[in-house]
Amino acid sequence: YPDDVDFNPALEFVCGRGDVVPQIDQGVEGLKIGDRRFIQCDETNPLFGFHDASKQILVPFADYADAQLGAVISLVKHGGLTGVVLKQQKDQWLVDLNHPLAGQRVNVTITLLATEAVRAREVRVQRLRKGDGTTYPIFGDWITMHVEVSHNGKVVPS
Repeated sequence: YPDDVDFNPALEFVCGRGDVVPQIDQGVEGLKIGDRRFIQCDETNPLFGFHDASKQILVPFADYADAQLGAVISLVKHGGLTGVVLKQQKDQWLVDLNHPLAGQRVNVTITLLATEAVRAREVRVQRLRKGDGTTYPIFGDWITMHVEVSHNGKVVPS
């Protein structure tokens, strides 16, 4: 890859609108530009959701004959979902559609890079406390921040 490829670009979202997971949306509260915050997401409040056994499905082996155990495959014939091949059962693959880090403890480091007010018609305005919309984000502000997710001490692509 070229040196200028950014594998962890800034995340942009409207604060409080539900554009991102609640842990990040709430994590920006009280930050000012340049501040960093470390957020621990454990098994009781997982960043990528709880592991859901009902998201393990069987698909015909013939439809994905090139698949291998442990591989991530795109289930083109099943709505384009992506999953991990867990095992082969007779003539079918058991595929897990959960996020690979679902239910896992992960750590998130966020750095607030910018904040700006969004036009009122684009958001539902709810002010819980006074903010200036420039230095400290408030509900409805457009947020630009850096997010780093780690699991077992290693940074993972988010």
